[in-house]
Amino acid sequence: MRGTSLLTLVILLLVSGLHAQTDSLPKLKPKPKSVLIGEARKELKTAFMADDPAWAALWVDSLTRMEDSRYAGLIWDERWLLYYWEESYGNLFEEVAQFDLDELRKVAQKTQPRGDSLFETIDQTLFERRYNLFSNLQNGFLNAEEKAFSSLLLEYLLRMNKDALDWNRRVAAFVKLYPDSRFVKFIGSTMQEIPVIEPPAKKTEKSGGLSLMFSSINWTGELERTMRPGFAFTLGFDGMKRRRVFAIDLFFGGMKSNRLLLENKYFWPKDYPFSIFGIEAQWGYNILNTNKLRIQPALIGGGMAMLPNISEDDPDATIAESFTYTSAYLGAVLHIDLKFGTTDSDKDWKRHYHGLRVSLGTRWLNFRHDNSALQGNMLYLAVGYAFKV
Repeated sequence: MRGTSLLTLVILLLVSGLHAQTDSLPKLKPKPKSVLIGEARKELKTAFMADDPAWAALWVDSLTRMEDSRYAGLIWDERWLLYYWEESYGNLFEEVAQFDLDELRKVAQKTQPRGDSLFETIDQTLFERRYNLFSNLQNGFLNAEEKAFSSLLLEYLLRMNKDALDWNRRVAAFVKLYPDSRFVKFIGSTMQEIPVIEPPAKKTEKSGGLSLMFSSINWTGELERTMRPGFAFTLGFDGMKRRRVFAIDLFFGGMKSNRLLLENKYFWPKDYPFSIFGIEAQWGYNILNTNKLRIQPALIGGGMAMLPNISEDDPDATIAESFTYTSAYLGAVLHIDLKFGTTDSDKDWKRHYHGLRVSLGTRWLNFRHDNSALQGNMLYLAVGYAFKV
């Protein structure tokens, strides 16, 4: 009896120990679906490279079962290329007949498979075997409509439709020959009318522009002593082709004399207003042109007049002619445009925009060689608004 009790106690201790060991084992967390899909795609790639359709079919089936409204297992073009490899034309035609832009959007909204080389492997292999694939289509048990469409679709999937005009013509010919085809829905939404892409420079790099600017003017040399800082308003017109810019600017403004002027034995008093008028051409180049910022330096060539602000009826009008100065000049300017309302998705942000323009420039003047009081140049800072149309 005592031996029986001892045996019972040993059994209970063993059972308790086994139960404790079982509870102490770590619980394995289930793998995320994205990881499971990635592993299945890796196995599918191995089966494909081994040229084993039966083995590959098992993994295609697994990926199909794992796919749901959130996760994509096989992308449609991967699956269709596998149908060509397996010669499963019935499955191919059934899916294509039900595929349209809505299905394409649903696939795009799902979580895509993690980056791997499955598509590249299938695509490269089938491209290398394309002549055999086309031969199989023509020799297969398909009717004329199915042969014509499957050949077009294979070219589309392998991106062999390089000549857009020829491709549009051939697709239109199929639709005309088989207007009631079950594939017309897919052709009309996905395959038809591939656009002819023109070189960007011919379509997006030409523009015209208008700018309105207010300038603060300062002088250098003796002109800094002769004239006070002034102001000017500028109206500019420009044209751009690719990165090159040509502009015409008209400007006018004024300032006051800062000291007594002597000319032809006549004196002109200090603190008297002067006006300036000018026209100039600019030759510039866009060194930066993004959807938010444009930077364009330019060379300047033009002419300017500076004259006393006096009416013809004033008794001093005759004398004022002696204090009218003109100068041809060269110069340089840097334009910076801060663009408003443009994004990366806008197709024409290089050509069409509006925004704040800041310009910093200099004009190398030559009013009078024989009047030292007028020797010097103009510096200006301009702020305004630019429109590109």
